[in-house]
Amino acid sequence: MITISGLNSVLALTKVHPEKVERLFFDNETAGLFKEACQYLAARRKVYRMVEQDELERLAKTAHHGGAAAVIPEPVMASPPPTALAAWSTSEKLILALDGLANSHNLGAIVRSAAYFGVRHIIVQKPAPGQDSLLTPALWRVAEGGMEFVHLWFVGNLGDWLGKIQKSPEGALLWPVAADQNAHIPLQKLKREIPKGKVPLVILGNEEKGLSAAVHRLVAAHVVIPGQRSVESLNVAHAASVLMWGLLFQQ
Repeated sequence: MITISGLNSVLALTKVHPEKVERLFFDNETAGLFKEACQYLAARRKVYRMVEQDELERLAKTAHHGGAAAVIPEPVMASPPPTALAAWSTSEKLILALDGLANSHNLGAIVRSAAYFGVRHIIVQKPAPGQDSLLTPALWRVAEGGMEFVHLWFVGNLGDWLGKIQKSPEGALLWPVAADQNAHIPLQKLKREIPKGKVPLVILGNEEKGLSAAVHRLVAAHVVIPGQRSVESLNVAHAASVLMWGLLFQQ
């Protein structure tokens, strides 16, 4: 089980996926926002109750609970099946992939932006053994409700997965492009490079190391976000937002 908190996150959860909720807690100020959720949970004999601030902080394991907390089952870290890859060619305009992302706060910020821009699928490389999990309460809290609108898919090694799907009919429908500060294709010119009938798979690298060598070799194109470059690069979550906006909404 995992406990999520943050008013927007818990509200989105109870409205979009109430069936996931095992237990719900809220304070006096937010109680009125959860009337429908309480009715739903009561009908299914699930736990819900109003609690005092100190108890809510204890249950949420954070003082930044926003007045609500919910307990849900630990998400299953499933890989995208071939049927999903095939469907994306007609249902999606852009897919995100994260090559070795290590910070759950960054993932939460990316999910929030993806939900805002209508990007519904993100492929995430699983943390290596010994690394911290990305599925933390902070992920839901930072995503501000975005987790209910974005599906996270998990693969063991993004380079291996990418090499494998490129040999399949379904994977061939995706066009992998990686953000690279040393690339020569600026974002504003990338749209004309995308082959007709293919969906861009936009890949971002690790916060410190960037792209892995395997992924760097396998992508079809590298794109750079133009800027003054007074600092070396953008935060990965900010870069993801700019790339999504540029590919989906820039004329």
